[in-house]
Amino acid sequence: MDFLIQGTLFILAVACVGFEFLYRAVTKRVVQQVNADNNLKLPENGAVGVPTNPQFTSFQYTYFIVYFCFLVADWLNAPYHYKIYSEYHYMRDQIAVIYVAGYVSSIMFAPINITLPDRFGRKSLCCACGLIYAAGSLMKCFNSYLALLLSRIISSNASSVLFAACESWYVHEHLESYDFPSEWINHTLQQTATWNGWLSFLSGILGFFLVEGLGFHAYSPSVLSAGFLIIGVVIAQLKWRDNRGAGPKIKTKKLMIEGLKQIVKTPNVARLGLIQACVEGVTYVFIFLWTPTLTLLFQSSETNYELPIGQVFATFMAAMMIGSKLSKILTRGYNKTNWEMLLFATVIGSACLYWLGAHTSSASKTTTYFAFIFFELACGAYFPAMNNLRSKIIPQKEAAIISVWVRFPMNAIATAALIYLHTEQDKLVGDATLYKICAVAMTIAVIGLVLSNFKEREVDEEAEKEGEDNVL
Repeated sequence: MDFLIQGTLFILAVACVGFEFLYRAVTKRVVQQVNADNNLKLPENGAVGVPTNPQFTSFQYTYFIVYFCFLVADWLNAPYHYKIYSEYHYMRDQIAVIYVAGYVSSIMFAPINITLPDRFGRKSLCCACGLIYAAGSLMKCFNSYLALLLSRIISSNASSVLFAACESWYVHEHLESYDFPSEWINHTLQQTATWNGWLSFLSGILGFFLVEGLGFHAYSPSVLSAGFLIIGVVIAQLKWRDNRGAGPKIKTKKLMIEGLKQIVKTPNVARLGLIQACVEGVTYVFIFLWTPTLTLLFQSSETNYELPIGQVFATFMAAMMIGSKLSKILTRGYNKTNWEMLLFATVIGSACLYWLGAHTSSASKTTTYFAFIFFELACGAYFPAMNNLRSKIIPQKEAAIISVWVRFPMNAIATAALIYLHTEQDKLVGDATLYKICAVAMTIAVIGLVLSNFKEREVDEEAEKEGEDNVL
């Protein structure tokens, strides 16, 4: 099985590089065409949409060095959650409770968490959350169920606030302190998205080196993660200056009510919210299930084979990067709509989940493994298309709080299903049932897309109409 996993990892890594170059070529061609239509010329250095202001470049570097430390720390924590709990000999239903506790707490505190960057100094909040997240990571070293439960809750909430505060800090500094053009923000976000994919890939490889290569405990990547978090906090303290948002005037209850009103009165927002809830509820269950599923299929007590979790995770991240670039290439260079990419992603995801729901211990391990990979590729195609469509349909002011609302229903069902079905009895049957539930949810998303038929022109026309209504 090592040959299958390592060979797939190598092929997908090479494909990622190829798709990156293809994406840049398509982007350059599109920009050249637009410039030609408008009688404009590219910069002499041939760069496409890349700001060359040295002050901006220096500012970006100051942001990236901190943000990337936090990103590496976050991704180092990702692959080995389940293995840590397994090595402490907790039962499957106990592990499910730990996982669900973290996610439920992040949903419960989300309305408060999204307002924190505007209530407090953003640099101070980043540093505080970084240290709290580091403490949560180090708590995994203790074989105590309470400590692991608290670790999961602390880490889930600290990470969400941490990255929101970092991005809020950057936008404020970009616009208010340096007065750079707002168009340049998108360049920074694109850079972080690209590096996010590669850092997730490299974090999986690094985790594999620590755990499977050097033989350290499964919590060793989390210890290293704490180190990266502390380094990021120290650099932020030295290089960043603090800034604040609107302050304590923000009312969480008012934000929640406004978000709910927007969902109720705008049909497209409600439809898109249903699709998002279905797909992202499925991904939440999938993230939990892939480790125990592949472990049951691949590991053998007779041969002492151990699943290389870090390599598998890196392979999944490579597949996601390919899906993301494919989605951007098709929408930017070949006039495919975001609706079409969402339909493509959900149909592929549904097919993969139906296969996983039908798998048994005698099923083809290779085919099952590739079902996981294609599901990750579908997720990679889904997220940029969904983000683009959300930006067209959902008002920016209520976007964050609407995301909180759409997470409640489907994820409540998903968490209940995990606790009820992920048990020690009939392991494969219980997990197969979970995959079938996920397949049904993904099919609902497909049906919702087909019936809604979000076309770019229709969305733009609706946005223009709403804008005219607001003016009147």
